[in-house]
Amino acid sequence: MPFVYYESDWHYTKRLRVINPFYIDSSLIDDKSTNRVSILVIIAVTLNLTALPRYTNADFNPMNAFMSEQDNTTFVKYTEFPRAGFFRRFGSWVYDVLIALAVYMVAGAIGFGLFALAANIGLVDTSGHEHLIDVKESSYVYQILVDGWSLAWVAFFFVYFWARSGQTIGMKAWRLRVQNLDGSLITKKTGFKRIFPTLFGFGNILVLFDRKNHLSLQDRMTKTEVIVLSLDANKSKI
Repeated sequence: MPFVYYESDWHYTKRLRVINPFYIDSSLIDDKSTNRVSILVIIAVTLNLTALPRYTNADFNPMNAFMSEQDNTTFVKYTEFPRAGFFRRFGSWVYDVLIALAVYMVAGAIGFGLFALAANIGLVDTSGHEHLIDVKESSYVYQILVDGWSLAWVAFFFVYFWARSGQTIGMKAWRLRVQNLDGSLITKKTGFKRIFPTLFGFGNILVLFDRKNHLSLQDRMTKTEVIVLSLDANKSKI
């Protein structure tokens, strides 16, 4: 015998009204019709509920996506890559020299503009000189301030990228990376220490005579190294 719910079951009626908006009030029809309508509604609701997809608690876990990403993460062990030779370093140096010249020119234009502003407000003595360039050339102090400003920005360009990702734009193109001997990134302090023994790139000449360790002058002075990355390891952003 089919399971039939009557109007007297108030709790079921209330539920049925919420679940099925097309529920027909049994008070408007007779008992036989009520039984038929109730059976049909129960069957319809049952079919709808069984058609819904089944989910487990794990399906709604927000950590699932995070864990799946972690499973696909590849960890790079930078201590396993070989050190760079002289010619690869030289190719990277050529790239970076061109960029460093651009940085120097932009910084020089800004620095000379600040120098002109200082002259206009009376901070720079221009007496006896018609042009600002003559004022600058007439004093070693002014030359150090203006040219030192530009050189400082060039140094910052290298140190910033060394400490951020271990790669300048030129090093990125040649798949090079500067790092500590344990494979970690160098700090900005180490980067500034590395600038001076670099000798505008000539410190790399020592690599030609160090066939065993492939260390330049700046590498030895700061206990760092330059390695050659694989194509996959070189895909990270600088």
